[in-house]
Amino acid sequence: MHDIPNRIADVLLEVEATLRIHGMWDQTRPPSEALGSDQPFCIDTLRFEQWLQWVFLPRMKKILEDCRPLPVKSGIYSYAQEYLRKDAAPTTDLLGLIKRATMRSEQGSEIQIQSREYQGQVIQQRVGVRVSFSFDS
Repeated sequence: MHDIPNRIADVLLEVEATLRIHGMWDQTRPPSEALGSDQPFCIDTLRFEQWLQWVFLPRMKKILEDCRPLPVKSGIYSYAQEYLRKDAAPTTDLLGLIKRATMRSEQGSEIQIQSREYQGQVIQQRVGVRVSFSFDS
């Protein structure tokens, strides 16, 4: 499980490269108001590709650099499927990378097994550790 952060970092680099190759990488940073949207994925102020570039990639890189727990769950892949289906640009690679990044993130989250006794039998439950923010908000 120790190599999961390294694998996620590799996927993040591939996401960036894919955005650049397909001409979806912006040279100009959006205004602060656009980045500060309270809507999921800044849907009201940014295109999905902009959100990936200016919100998702920096947040994930910061989490990895600070060795913080990875997000337990996100709706990024589901939203990407819906958004990218409508886009005419080649997106198969990007969609696959987003799926890999979010699956690895969920695998890398700290999971603890909690045991308790119920009616004389030991029952084990998986308990996930939550992080301070969600990519959906």
